[in-house]
Amino acid sequence: MAALAELFDALHARGYTVAGPIARDRATMLAELPFAVELPYGWGIETEAGRYRLRAYGD
Repeated sequence: MAALAELFDALHARGYTVAGPIARDRATMLAELPFAVELPYGWGIETEAGRYRLRAYGD
């Protein structure tokens, strides 16, 4: 995790915007990420025909 945080810091220092998945409102979506800790660690999605569910995996 520390290396990922360093990467985010380095990219921001060079003027880049970092975007990635976030968990919000029981769904995942793409958004600007100011910090690596905002990535949805331990969360995943389950999909079936006509169904989408955000689920905590705990790993």
